[in-house]
Amino acid sequence: MNFLEVISMLSNQFAYFAATQPWYVVAYYILQTIGWAILLPLVWVGALKAYLLARQIHYLGKSVKWCFLAVDVPKANEQTPKAVENIFNQLAGSHKIPDYEERNWNGHMPYWFSFEIVSIEGYIQFIIGTPRKRRDLIESIIYAQYPDAEITEVEDYTKSFPTHYPDKEWEVFGAEYVHAQDPLYPIKTYEEFEHSGAEEGTFKDPMAAFLEVFTRMGRGEHLWVQFLIKPLETSFLKAKGLQLVKKLIGAKVEIKAHPLHAIAVLPGKIIDAIVDAFFAKEGTVPVKKKDDAPHSLMLFLSPGEKEKVEAVEHKIDKLPFATKIRFIYIARHEVFNRARVSYGLTGAFKQYTSGHNGIKPESKRTITKTHFFFKKMRDDWRRTKIVNAYKNRSRWIGILEWPLNAEELATLWHFPILTVKAPLLKKTEAKRVEPPISLPVEGGYLRPKPFAEHSPDAPPFDPNKGGPPKGSPPPNLPV
Repeated sequence: MNFLEVISMLSNQFAYFAATQPWYVVAYYILQTIGWAILLPLVWVGALKAYLLARQIHYLGKSVKWCFLAVDVPKANEQTPKAVENIFNQLAGSHKIPDYEERNWNGHMPYWFSFEIVSIEGYIQFIIGTPRKRRDLIESIIYAQYPDAEITEVEDYTKSFPTHYPDKEWEVFGAEYVHAQDPLYPIKTYEEFEHSGAEEGTFKDPMAAFLEVFTRMGRGEHLWVQFLIKPLETSFLKAKGLQLVKKLIGAKVEIKAHPLHAIAVLPGKIIDAIVDAFFAKEGTVPVKKKDDAPHSLMLFLSPGEKEKVEAVEHKIDKLPFATKIRFIYIARHEVFNRARVSYGLTGAFKQYTSGHNGIKPESKRTITKTHFFFKKMRDDWRRTKIVNAYKNRSRWIGILEWPLNAEELATLWHFPILTVKAPLLKKTEAKRVEPPISLPVEGGYLRPKPFAEHSPDAPPFDPNKGGPPKGSPPPNLPV
């Protein structure tokens, strides 16, 4: 069959459809005459998206420089996760709504943070990854809740590990975690971890199960868990949560129509108006049906359903964060033990399963163990992908982010309290205090602050004389 025969066959087929179904001719005429007007908006939107993506990549590479802070709290830490919830609440203040120029011209992107728990051969450390422009904010909100904490900038501990797999020396296992049910339902939070037996009111820290898994890492084994969080608008979670609440209680849910909906239904309205004008009987007035249904079925809900409604309302009352959770277990080939980490870490996350929601490993797209076809190639690709995603603190690689509020995040990531026994957990050894104002220094003494405030006419302090000025009160004895 040559080219002319193909053209002739297509022409005959078009003629057949034109004779049997005339709308084919209309569609062909529209595409031939004004088809460019249909494709032009699609091309414009695609070009705009490509431009914004390029600007965002440039913005990230130029403006976002990461630093990593190791946080050590005192051994006698009696602060509950409520203090860390306050940290997340204050961190929500870093959220910024970019204006039109920043969003559409500069490619501005909101900052995000990485809260990590790391076990390096059994040595446990809490690390916060933050853009350098937000380091002062992180330090100030931590010191506000933990005045005796020690914060030290450290190097990225992932730099010394390979980024491509398979590797001759290292083996990797990892995955991301996802919600078990609708993310608008809450997980079990720290307020529900209080003992109700003989020691009523005692907080049983769920972090103990995590640190037990981290402590069991031996020589040549590393376990990392990462919580990537980005503050969201308060209305983001509340709007969707209120829709779910209305659905649960049987209230009417108002669905906001798309802007193009009015144009799409306009032909139907015109046809209805013509039909009513020519075929409606004279003297008849359309009667609206009376809606006798109750506004809500809250009174008819079971206790379990009411509890579910209250749980959703409690979650949306807290500040929301877009969250991504991933872990990596990397070890030398001779000591690699995937089962110990997989079951231990998944069991630790199972603590947070409530009657409404929970956390489970994502087993279809991110876990580094596949089945059936091309297993080795797919496993190596997933290992490479998750290691690079972890190193880059990427919010895009893997599954989509899902919302958690400040209370849920504080339950998942917080400093362990005094009762948690982890021998290799780094904590501060001594309490930090400010030096006395009258401490002797080289060349003299520090002038006592009350003297400087209440005696403005006193002679100036001369450090070359080796002592306080005449007429000043004697300094306190050095300790």
